[in-house]
Amino acid sequence: GPGFPLDDAWIHQTYARNFARNGRLEYIPGVVSTGSTSPLWTMLLAVGYVLRLPYLLWAYLLGGLSLLWLALTSMRLWQLLWPEWAAKAWLPGIVVALSWPLVWAAASGMETVLFAALAMQIIVVYAQMVLKTEADSALPAKTIVLLGMLSGLLILVRPDGLVLLLLVALGLLLLPGSWQMRLKTIGIYGGTAVIPLLPYFAFNWYSSGFIW
Repeated sequence: GPGFPLDDAWIHQTYARNFARNGRLEYIPGVVSTGSTSPLWTMLLAVGYVLRLPYLLWAYLLGGLSLLWLALTSMRLWQLLWPEWAAKAWLPGIVVALSWPLVWAAASGMETVLFAALAMQIIVVYAQMVLKTEADSALPAKTIVLLGMLSGLLILVRPDGLVLLLLVALGLLLLPGSWQMRLKTIGIYGGTAVIPLLPYFAFNWYSSGFIW
């Protein structure tokens, strides 16, 4: 019958169900646990339980929307990198939407495709900013804040998101401009990236004595 191919997806469902029922992150009811490796995905799954939707349908819907988001951001990145071929942006969109490993992942009940879509969105925002900003001019603060918030959310989807955060920080550091301006940019980016993580860190500290 219908279900999920990996036990991890069922673990996410257990955390989500318990969170929706009693407002606590716990695998065994009554025992608070920091074992959820994707707290943001758990929260999204919990919405389905709150709305009393079939949990399989809700998980498949979230995966499908994530796959659509990934396809759209892939199209946007194509347009940014190759504006002379912007009219053919539908090509990467179709390739991504029909790529079997991604289709499988979208129906797996896992956060994989959401992670990929959010990561691609961060890359698109970064590329837009770099291509539109003239050399030696200050980077738009609003875009830096947006990059930071998205990067923090990415880490809440999977801790692996820290790698992309470091790569974006390196990219910002290597952009033209004074060292003072670049260090200020890094400070804004890192500071805003921490904001979405603070509740997660606080929960971990309260539950286990460690922030991570």
